[in-house]
Amino acid sequence: MTIRQYLILMSAGTLGAGAALTFLLMTLNPETAGSAGFALLYGSFFLACLGAFTLAGLFLRRLIHRNVVLARQVRTSFRQGTFLGVLVTGSLILQGHGLLTWWNALLFALATSTVEFFFLSLNGDR
Repeated sequence: MTIRQYLILMSAGTLGAGAALTFLLMTLNPETAGSAGFALLYGSFFLACLGAFTLAGLFLRRLIHRNVVLARQVRTSFRQGTFLGVLVTGSLILQGHGLLTWWNALLFALATSTVEFFFLSLNGDR
């Protein structure tokens, strides 16, 4: 898959997830939604965040580091987009259950950062 195809597919997926999220926000009744409705809501929110963070990260990486191999930048942007998506979606889930406090958010961010640092040390990215 070429980078152009990847960008088109990632952009289309992000727009699709954003459209699904918009549809769910407009039609979902929280009182009658149940677990399946919230799973769809949080899943589409995560996929929209994943795509947006990945594309934004790749764009910023291309602006800053033009001499780095593009495949490495795509891989790093996707990984970090995944971690940011998990962080934002997890925080939203915690807030939905009334469990998001500043220390929970800090611990969640530290745990996500620790996993990212682990991957950085594994790959030797600098």
